[in-house]
Amino acid sequence: MRLEMPFPQIKVSRRTACKTLLLSAASPLPVFAKNNYPERLIRLVVPYAAGGGVDYMERQLGLRLAQAFGQSVIIENRTGAGGTVGTNHVAKAPPDGYTLLGIDSSYTAFPSLFRNLPWNFDNDLIPITTFAMTPQVMMVPAASPYQSVGELIEAAKRSPGKLNFGSGGRGSSPSMAAERFCVEAGVTITDIPYKGGSESLVGLLSGQVDMVMTSPPTALGQMRAGMVRLLAVSSEKRSAVMPDVPTFRESGLPGFVSANWFGLMAPRGTPPEVIARLHEEVVKLLQLPEVRKILNDQGAEPGGIAPDRFREQVVKEAAIWKSIMAKAGIAAQ
Repeated sequence: MRLEMPFPQIKVSRRTACKTLLLSAASPLPVFAKNNYPERLIRLVVPYAAGGGVDYMERQLGLRLAQAFGQSVIIENRTGAGGTVGTNHVAKAPPDGYTLLGIDSSYTAFPSLFRNLPWNFDNDLIPITTFAMTPQVMMVPAASPYQSVGELIEAAKRSPGKLNFGSGGRGSSPSMAAERFCVEAGVTITDIPYKGGSESLVGLLSGQVDMVMTSPPTALGQMRAGMVRLLAVSSEKRSAVMPDVPTFRESGLPGFVSANWFGLMAPRGTPPEVIARLHEEVVKLLQLPEVRKILNDQGAEPGGIAPDRFREQVVKEAAIWKSIMAKAGIAAQ
């Protein structure tokens, strides 16, 4: 038997009804949306292959967000066209906070590398925050004749174009860092693109390339195995996890200071309250000792930058890469 509770009949005047509707329309629905987000699975799209540095960092982020939200966060690798396929997928996704982009600072070089991006770089994606930042490390084979950045520069100036560097493909962070090095040092070194970072490492260890730029975890692992020599790191100060490696500043290139950030973005139109909630949760998880240890072990520093500052950083870096690409004579394709 179903029991029904009758609702009392209430007479409401037209003026009261209109006033109620107006108050209802002005009620703080965005706050409600923030407090209830997320209510289902989130897809975090990584536009690069699984197993790389971006994939690793975004998986660490996704795992912690899932724990904080009590909802699944699925990492979806959508590769192709230098990272633009997956990025475009997110830019065109519904702006509801359930499809996000996990990417690194190579994103800021897209306008300089690709002539016709399928999304509007300036408007179609909202920077939310950074999760972590790592410097780039220059390494050469252990048997390389180059003991320092200065020696490598001298050799490159004696024979322009003879030396080469391996990269994980045009537009990847290591590739862009190497191009920046060439501009800062005033040398010409040939780019040998591979399908990914692991393949470029094989090229270095087999003697196919003279140098690669890479992340601290990869550099440290190979150095400890006695396979490579680390020449310099692109941070302002020496890295705590590799204190014996000089900075590029110390090596005679005072202008070469850069960091590769790993960040989070959302489609344009995503409610501001959802953006704020995501930023808030990332900042919280970056305070956790276990997260800080993971980042420290990777030679990384925690992010957590505010959305407006992150957007300013993206714009600034895009302008820097445009200048570097012009100086390097690299035209957009």
